Amino acid sequence: MANDPYSACICGSGKKLKFCCQDILADMQRIEHLRDNQPDIAEQHLRELYKTHPDRDVLVIELSELLLEMDNDQEAREICVEFLRRHPNEPRVTILVADLIRQQDGFVAARRVVHRAVQLAQPAHFQHIAMLLASIADEMLREDNPAAAYAHLRRAIQFAPTELQSSLEMLLTTWTTRISEYFPWMGPLELLDVQVAEQHKESIQKAGRLSDMGCWEPSAIIYQRILKDDPNNAALWHNCGLFLLWNHQKAKAAECLHRAASLLEGFDSAVETESLATLLEMELSDERVNELTSSRRVPRPRDVYDRLSASDRFEGQSDHETPHSTETSRSHFRILADCPAEADGGQPELGMATITANAEGGPELHFVSVNAQEDQIDEAWAIVLKVLGDAIPEDAEVSPTSVVSFVPTMFNEFRMGVHFGSDISPRKLRNLLLQRTTTAIEHWLDMPLKQLDGETLKHAATKPEMQLRVSALVNTLYMVTQRLSVDVEPAAVREQLGLPAPAVKTVASQQPFEAVPLLQYFRLAVSELSDDHLQQLAFRVGLFRSVHLMEKVVDELLRRPDALEQFSPQRAHLMKALVARMQDRVDDMAEAFAAARTTVENEADSFNSLLELDLKELSYRLDDPQDPGIPHLLRSMKEQYFHKVPEIESAVREELVRQGCEDLIPELDAPVIVTAAEETAAPSSGKLWLPGQD
Repeated sequence: MANDPYSACICGSGKKLKFCCQDILADMQRIEHLRDNQPDIAEQHLRELYKTHPDRDVLVIELSELLLEMDNDQEAREICVEFLRRHPNEPRVTILVADLIRQQDGFVAARRVVHRAVQLAQPAHFQHIAMLLASIADEMLREDNPAAAYAHLRRAIQFAPTELQSSLEMLLTTWTTRISEYFPWMGPLELLDVQVAEQHKESIQKAGRLSDMGCWEPSAIIYQRILKDDPNNAALWHNCGLFLLWNHQKAKAAECLHRAASLLEGFDSAVETESLATLLEMELSDERVNELTSSRRVPRPRDVYDRLSASDRFEGQSDHETPHSTETSRSHFRILADCPAEADGGQPELGMATITANAEGGPELHFVSVNAQEDQIDEAWAIVLKVLGDAIPEDAEVSPTSVVSFVPTMFNEFRMGVHFGSDISPRKLRNLLLQRTTTAIEHWLDMPLKQLDGETLKHAATKPEMQLRVSALVNTLYMVTQRLSVDVEPAAVREQLGLPAPAVKTVASQQPFEAVPLLQYFRLAVSELSDDHLQQLAFRVGLFRSVHLMEKVVDELLRRPDALEQFSPQRAHLMKALVARMQDRVDDMAEAFAAARTTVENEADSFNSLLELDLKELSYRLDDPQDPGIPHLLRSMKEQYFHKVPEIESAVREELVRQGCEDLIPELDAPVIVTAAEETAAPSSGKLWLPGQD
């Protein structure tokens, strides 16, 4: 510890040592020396020092942290609380108490202390505040409130110093790659501009400052007081609902958002607010189909793998791994139901079996787990146990059953629990799933719904007074199907019901694009976005299950040379190729790949880039083994690459076999004449994209 009286104090208060802890420096240094090897003696010295200096925050913090290290959590909390009774405005002890209560009792019990800690904090304490808010974000994600998790993590980033900020931003990036899984909560939600009487303006400003810091409980309390005087203020109800949601009060948030939707004047703003309220109610309702999971410990994961692979009741996933001897690996198998295939050839599934070899916690810790709907998990386990036999010991350790996900009952038909077999082409599979989605939508539109007083969407849509609720349910369908990896276009469903088309949403060029709510993306005026906003939308669009949105974005991008150059022409053309692939437009896909090749022909590493493009085009074209362009592409690849990068030939052959296109292999066996000019060393292909990698 530094002894310079003008250096920063050892206690972390931000003050100079001379004006803070210089008088107890020697004692603190002695205690610090004892903590590692003689913690009991260090504790005794700390207690004695605290008795003689009962108003020193550094001593109560040091003593509490030492007690925590010695697993005496309760006393650590008690001495901090006792200190705060005498010094209620001490920020560092308040931060420590907030974190202790959160760890022991959860955020709900701690939130008032947390909000007080944030308000008392000075810049010297911001790192601790950032870590506290980040830990709350993690808890909220585990508590199935991704909206609160996202909001807390964003506030944590605002408080964090540079070195911590970068790691939190990386965590946020990781979370936002799962946008569709948590749609629309893993993203910004829009606070509305509030107009109030003059006597309430100062309170509104205070609530805004508190919200910016992540103190949503006091923000909500302020709004609730104003609502007593102004009960028909839609923006007040809307914002109060979001404050309550971020404060982990989902039921009250839904009530406020419903009230706001009934008062908002703009139809689509009201629809979006009502959609959020409806989705929250569904998440809180018992009218849901839960997916459960449980696991059993197994001694030999390879034995389990071999038995599941040999059974016709299990279908291995393309992403599974053969169990490794020492490294962690996971193998996934679909569990097929014992019933005839359906009319379109789909075989109903019961769930998923996963083998985890060398799980976290040490080597030789292996499990087989089953995920299935609540009413099917027992049947799924019965099949697994029957096939595995003695590969699972009778006394195998069994984990408690837990809920991993759920779908509101009205949308369960959109969970495509069906397997079509590995011999079906990707193009045919997409079309079959599209047909199932269309059928599910038709059934849903004819379903009597409690949210519509027992009426169907088709009938309710004809009544002007019910169109808000109907449109909100269409949005809710869109939100739920995003999570189920099903592509539903809400504007098309609204048109099918004869509802007003969604109003186009514009974004001012000076508005940060990251503040645009995810639910508004599908009605954005893409052609009116600035180049910068268009690029940001293009980077995000791949995270959504919406080919229609991706097509709008990439077409606009290709019309703007400056934006295209900044985004990456090659990336844009590949996005166009993906859209064409998903829409079965082979000629457009070929044009997109040809355009992508022109963007890399003059690059220093053009060989690798062109090879990767050819491999990706082959993978796309193999969606339809009858594609007449495949033989030409195979011959071209053989002439250009095989003699330079021999492993490419093996990869291509394996891909043809995997896709069931063995009849195309003869295209690779015809002799090729190689000229002397072509006999040049090829760049390393070790990091090339290979077929099957998306």
